[in-house]
Amino acid sequence: MYLIDLLITAVDKLIPVEIKSGKTITSAYFKNIHFFQKIADISEAILAYDGDEHQRRSENMYATPWSYLPEFVRTI
Repeated sequence: MYLIDLLITAVDKLIPVEIKSGKTITSAYFKNIHFFQKIADISEAILAYDGDEHQRRSENMYATPWSYLPEFVRTI
């Protein structure tokens, strides 16, 4: 089963957010996001995790500490 934790709606886009409690990012964290991107034809996505660094994982895939999520969403 594939679940997305949060969907953020913006004026012209829908952004899926996966929230993880781990401090270290693994490729498995992106499984649900990749699935949702395929079925919904969405390019941008965010992984919120318990780490300390903002990362751009690919052109439209971001990882950010979950504590910075509201601030980060305003920038994309």
